Amino acid sequence: MSKFQKAAIVLTSLVFPWLGVQANQTAIPVVESFPVVAQTSELNLIQRGRGRLNIGNRRTRGIEGASVIVRPMGSVDLGLTYSDGRGTIRFGGQLISQTEDSLTIALTNCGNADASGEVTVSYGSFSSINSMSGKGFVDGKSLTFQFNGASKDNVGTQPMNLSQTGSGLLDISRN
Repeated sequence: MSKFQKAAIVLTSLVFPWLGVQANQTAIPVVESFPVVAQTSELNLIQRGRGRLNIGNRRTRGIEGASVIVRPMGSVDLGLTYSDGRGTIRFGGQLISQTEDSLTIALTNCGNADASGEVTVSYGSFSSINSMSGKGFVDGKSLTFQFNGASKDNVGTQPMNLSQTGSGLLDISRN
């Protein structure tokens, strides 16, 4: 065992004694039985539909799906799924305001790229997105997008709720 590994074990045993790591053990934590509060995000929206995305002089991309995750401290993840099946573009942001059926979000990033601007989301029942529009910049290039959720009468494009908010208790026990 290297000096670095020994130092890491000693430090771990001092700082995180509840892990059960002792200085003479290998760095495999032993988990004691203790309760952990499970926390989930405040709001999860996902919807199929149609839309368009423009960044700078790039060609306009079609959008077939959108998702929004609002975390407890107000950070937001947005996803727009391309209609040609070539992936999803993701944006990060911060919640500016929220009503019972709308969100306003300030963009902060697009993956590793800088982003700025504002996104407005209109949402409905069953975690559905009625519409989403955004305007701003990605690495200095203009950004615009518009998305409209599919009609509830259109079979096959109903809103999808892939996660649920809530709270609970997680008990990790050693068997």
